[in-house]
Amino acid sequence: MRIAFLGNFTVKKGSRIFAEVLGDPEVQAAGHEFYILGFVADKIALNNARLNIKSVHLYEEHKLEQLLKKLRIDVVITASIWPETYSRTFFKAARLGYPVIAPKLGNPYKVLGDEYPLLFENTTGLAHLLNSIDDHEICQARQILERVNESNR
Repeated sequence: MRIAFLGNFTVKKGSRIFAEVLGDPEVQAAGHEFYILGFVADKIALNNARLNIKSVHLYEEHKLEQLLKKLRIDVVITASIWPETYSRTFFKAARLGYPVIAPKLGNPYKVLGDEYPLLFENTTGLAHLLNSIDDHEICQARQILERVNESNR
């Protein structure tokens, strides 16, 4: 599976959580390909995760969909460690039809609720999710995001 961290790669946006999870041997054994799509401000986390990241790309927002398709991304991660009132990257990816792995806090959680299968509470939860993610969860996430997208039109 091809998974992209989307947005600025900073501590507040979850760069350290992402880097720590990529170091987990079980996550590495799962065989996923990881990408970072966004500006990398946290060079320490990038260096810690470098061996497990296929590539890093800056993007212009109006070209995001094209880049996601070019890289054949299956799932997007937003990993903010603080409860955002609105996560532009989360909702942009959702509007484009990509399932989004997100923390169980802030606006995405408030909008999606507990039925959304791709939410995590901490580093261990994210690692578990990446180890066990399957087509059923992705399909369920897409259906929920479609309902959210429809209600926002």
